[in-house]
Amino acid sequence: MAIDIKEIAEKLNNKGANKPCHRCGKNSFTILEGFSNIHLQEDFSANLVIGGPAIPLIHVICKNCGSVTPHALGALDMLPNEKATDGK
Repeated sequence: MAIDIKEIAEKLNNKGANKPCHRCGKNSFTILEGFSNIHLQEDFSANLVIGGPAIPLIHVICKNCGSVTPHALGALDMLPNEKATDGK
């Protein structure tokens, strides 16, 4: 699934995530194309686990100061539907 910047901007706006930058107060932003993941770990003593649970994020960047704000794609209903594993 490709990232649709316009759809993300619309969803953020509909959720009220359209306030000025929390760092500099300006109101000019860009949304990065693509996404990143925060990998969730269950144990401080464990090595980094790749392929485990993760949170897919898009990033909004202030055009004035460069502050980066992540937004979870799941909260924006932007994750692909997972197929049922029980055959239903």
